[in-house]
Amino acid sequence: GMDSRMKNVVMRLENVGIDVNLLDLSKKENFDRVKDTIGDLFALQKHFAKEEKGKKHTSTFEYFKPGCTHTSYAISLIPHGAREKAFDRYHRTTPYIKEFIKVMNIDSDNSGIGAKRLAQYLAKNHKRVYVNVGNDYNFGMGGIMNEIETAAMFGDAGLTHAQARTILKHLRYK
Repeated sequence: GMDSRMKNVVMRLENVGIDVNLLDLSKKENFDRVKDTIGDLFALQKHFAKEEKGKKHTSTFEYFKPGCTHTSYAISLIPHGAREKAFDRYHRTTPYIKEFIKVMNIDSDNSGIGAKRLAQYLAKNHKRVYVNVGNDYNFGMGGIMNEIETAAMFGDAGLTHAQARTILKHLRYK
């Protein structure tokens, strides 16, 4: 059975003429219909946001989750694979990464918290890419040496084990 929150969702959908039996997503035709409808809703909200707020484009879709007291957000994006020019061209007119960061700042007094969280995630989960991009933009980020490379460097410099440990201790806190 459904809990009262889900019954309210079904009632709201039925009130706007949506047959909830069509939402059985195990059937491909229903899945495609729901996917198309969500796309239409994104396009419609984008159209109204453009007219009302004077914005060029928006990829952010605001909605309320059943039982939540705050607005949730979904961001529409188009995958571009390795095509940098296509990404740059699309992102100039539809800056979804900027919108993503802006949404992450909504409930914070710190306007940089969204960018900080994104950077922390990238540094933690995509370390080599993060460092390589930092180097591409001359942020003075060094590469990441593995243990063998580090030992070879210390050996070539003629450092003792104690000297190497001292250097590593200092670097760990930078």
